[in-house]
Amino acid sequence: KITPIITELLDVLVPVIQEVAEWVSKIFTEIMDIAMPIIEGVVNFFSTKFSFIIDNIRSVINIIKAIFNGDFSGALDLFKGMVFNGISYIKTQFDNIVNIVDNVIAKVTEKFPAIGNVLQGVRDSLQPIIDSIKGIFGGLTDFVTNVFSGNWKGAWESVKSIFSNIFDGLAGIIKIPLNAVIGIVN
Repeated sequence: KITPIITELLDVLVPVIQEVAEWVSKIFTEIMDIAMPIIEGVVNFFSTKFSFIIDNIRSVINIIKAIFNGDFSGALDLFKGMVFNGISYIKTQFDNIVNIVDNVIAKVTEKFPAIGNVLQGVRDSLQPIIDSIKGIFGGLTDFVTNVFSGNWKGAWESVKSIFSNIFDGLAGIIKIPLNAVIGIVN
């Protein structure tokens, strides 16, 4: 008496369970497609941190050795290299973060076009700020180069470039909500 009931119940439940399992699998796959670039980016981001820290510790040790050996010119060169590497490293990490965001937006757009379009709009409105930050890094590099080479006019031009990029970035920040309001009104 129970066997026909169980068979009938299984005939109803098995297709439902299969459909739910397929749906969950599809959603999980889509989530993983979006999450993997984030996970890979975070792993790469942190793995480079350790080598950067170790390289800087070595540089500091070498600078101290050069100073104790009376090689002030060598210490200055090592310090200059360390500053350049630091600026370059920070710029590279900033670029990596921008690339991770771009990859995530691309994946979200593939799976959920409406949400992706909104995220791309936000990303596009942030582009002037991103460009300003990159300009600041360029100005810092030029400033350090000019200071260490004794080019004071070039150093001053670099300072002006840095502040110009800072103010352009601030203007970009102010424009974001204004453009959003204009976009809503339109």
